[in-house]
Amino acid sequence: FELCSHDDFAKTLFYHEVPSYYTWDDSRGWLKRRRGKDVPGWPGIKMDTAIGRIYSIHPNQSECFHLRLLLNYVQGPTSFESLKAFDGVIHVTFKATCFALGLLENDEQWKNVLAEETLSESPSK
Repeated sequence: FELCSHDDFAKTLFYHEVPSYYTWDDSRGWLKRRRGKDVPGWPGIKMDTAIGRIYSIHPNQSECFHLRLLLNYVQGPTSFESLKAFDGVIHVTFKATCFALGLLENDEQWKNVLAEETLSESPSK
């Protein structure tokens, strides 16, 4: 979040893209890569092949699971609250934000199908 708060280029990236353009230093934080290909339109920014890791999270850990989902679909988040914001609304949970963004589907259609089935009768034998 700190990187995206003060670096304009970082605001254009998804979480998983950051290691391709920045390296982590324990004492100084995120640093721009010094080697690699120049990024057109962004002087001083270089891209190189890098492997980053986003851990898998079981859906039973709902808020962590939905936070991870948002980190894959929201560019340049600056805070947890910014991840919960969509269309001028700050949602209460990460799950609610995922629904608002259309990243999740609900089970309403299946509930409707089952409700309709209870109203119909099977043909007699």
